[in-house]
Amino acid sequence: LYEAYGPGGVALIIEGITDNKNRTIAEIRHILTKFGGKLAESGSVRYMFDKKGPDWLPKYPMEIADDKTKKQLENLFEALDENDDIQEIYSNLKNF
Repeated sequence: LYEAYGPGGVALIIEGITDNKNRTIAEIRHILTKFGGKLAESGSVRYMFDKKGPDWLPKYPMEIADDKTKKQLENLFEALDENDDIQEIYSNLKNF
């Protein structure tokens, strides 16, 4: 489980399965940096979500009105989704 912030301060929880934690965290860090995000300290994002079964649901959903930020987030999610070690990506975005 990795905690991060994306463009616009969007909170992210990234779940993954890996055989090499160091490689995976380096890849996630690279992707986040490329699209305006950053890894967060453990616990700094998790408190914004409730764990319901296998899913993480946002306690404080937020909206992004800025089209540039929306595009950055779309590109970030796409890049993370293409990584084989990443299983799920959760955010606190409303209607995204």
